[in-house]
Formats: sequence, C-alpha cells, structure tokens
Amino acid sequence: MSEENKRVAARFFELFQQGAAAHVGEVVDPDFQHHNWPWASPGVAGLNELIAMVESGFTDYQFQIEDTITEGDKVVVRMSQSAVHSGELMGVPPTGKQVNYTGIHILRIANGKVVEHWREEDIVSLMQQLGAIPG
Repeated sequence: MSEENKRVAARFFELFQQGAAAHVGEVVDPDFQHHNWPWASPGVAGLNELIAMVESGFTDYQFQIEDTITEGDKVVVRMSQSAVHSGELMGVPPTGKQVNYTGIHILRIANGKVVEHWREEDIVSLMQQLGAIPG
C-alpha cells in the first residue's frame, strides 16, 4: 500500500506541470478537500484554480521530491520547486526571474485517489525572490 500511495502522491504533484491539469481525475477523488487555501473554491474546483495559477504564473516549473514518508493512509512529501516567473502570480507582475522554494505536503489517500491535501510552502522566500516583499 505505501508504495502505491507514494506513486499516487508523485502523480498528484505532476498535475502542476504544464498540460497535466487535464489528468486530475486520475489521482484526485471527486470529493477532494484542500486545506490551507482560503482563497480557493472548495474541492476539485479549488485544486484546478491552484493548478491554473501555477501554469499562468510560471514556465519551466519543476519539482523534486526530496523525502516521502508514509503512515497508514497519509503520505508526507518534502519537495523543492523551481520555475521562471513569466506571468502574474498572486498579484505580482512577471519578473522573468528564476525562483526556487520548498514545501511540505500531507496527502490522505483512499482507494488510490487523493482525498485531502495540506500544504506548507515557503511563500515568504518566493515573494522575496520576486521582489514583492523585502529580503
């Protein structure tokens, strides 16, 4: 089970790469619940909004899974991310800058699909790299 859950988790993060949003139904449950996104619509619609934000704000988005820990129905992923800021992102106009930031995500998986997602990302570092807040 844990190896299958790791595979589902890795595929979930691939959804944020250009063009992969069309595959949300492959690994995300229709009753998906996201946490930590107060601005997003509930459920899968909110996930699609986040994916669209990443796709419109970044090009060359890449992620690297650094660690994966499984326990029961949960998968914890520590990852690093990089991209070029080529479009508006969270109100910040495109800078053309290469950015790098990290995050820790917890996914709950049931029947081979992600049913819940919590995330903590280093948004302060990201905003500093974009010049949106002082570094």
